[in-house]
Amino acid sequence: MDSTNLDRAVRIKTNSVRGGFVENVYARNITIGEVNEAVLKINFYYKEGDTGDFTPAVRNINMENVTSRKSKYALLLKGYERSPITDVRLKNCTLDNVEKPSVISQVKSLVLENVKINGELVKTDTKELAPVDSSR
Repeated sequence: MDSTNLDRAVRIKTNSVRGGFVENVYARNITIGEVNEAVLKINFYYKEGDTGDFTPAVRNINMENVTSRKSKYALLLKGYERSPITDVRLKNCTLDNVEKPSVISQVKSLVLENVKINGELVKTDTKELAPVDSSR
């Protein structure tokens, strides 16, 4: 994958008008050159937003051995308070030249294992996915 016309590498889009369930997604061994927006985007506010009666659910999303050379965001994850995105796991991923901090809203159980953003190992317990302080 490599194109300035490619907005995202992995994208899951839904809303409460469309509803539905997405679960058990595995993306492995992917090399990404450049994406315009995010390496992983999960968005519950697609098109009509939260205006319907069918609350969606997204869970158990896994990315492993993914590399990216350039993106605006590493992660862009937006769930609902009543239905958070659940169990997102990234393992052994290297995402370079990321312009902005990740956007993470209403996500339950985000696990990053050996994930580097812009050359820095990141931790899960911050919305910005800040580099780990190696002096600790």
